[in-house]
Amino acid sequence: MLLDVDVQGALRLKKEYPDALTIFILPPSIASLKQRLRKRGTETSDHLTVRFQNARKEMRLYPRFEYVVVNKELSEAVSRVLSIVEAHHCRTDKLNPEQMKRISG
Repeated sequence: MLLDVDVQGALRLKKEYPDALTIFILPPSIASLKQRLRKRGTETSDHLTVRFQNARKEMRLYPRFEYVVVNKELSEAVSRVLSIVEAHHCRTDKLNPEQMKRISG
């Protein structure tokens, strides 16, 4: 299951499901975040100011996640997320013990 949640939601999920894989998606910079949000044209100047302040606070919480992906180019960021998920499934603590018994004889 893949969920796109805000920082607070991810941290709550991690408390409830400690084995959950968390990936923090960062913008390349605050300036690029501002540019992207302004370009959308969906929010007032006041709302943007609040969002930038919240974003700065949330970005400081990235160490509480297992992985970080910087979203400079969307296709590259997607590729990195997929690679993280694939690698996570290959961890030794994720292997099925019965399957490993059959493989190792």
